[in-house]
Amino acid sequence: CGKSVDLDWLAARGHDAVGVEFVPSAVEAYFAERGLSPRREAIDSFPVSRRDGVALVVADFFAVHPGVTGVCDAVYDRAAW
Repeated sequence: CGKSVDLDWLAARGHDAVGVEFVPSAVEAYFAERGLSPRREAIDSFPVSRRDGVALVVADFFAVHPGVTGVCDAVYDRAAW
């Protein structure tokens, strides 16, 4: 998911936005650029950072499951064709 502003847009409209990002530094940068200190936890050994309606999971997208992300009503890939 990178540092996409799409996450902010969804959260601002009342959605719980969950991003899955492979690169830990991108997750750190997402929160740092917004001046936010996320709550951190691990779910099934996947690091999860949360704040203000956005949760970012550090993982390979194909390795996570609903126990980590929660049940999703929709999936959006900003770079998909």
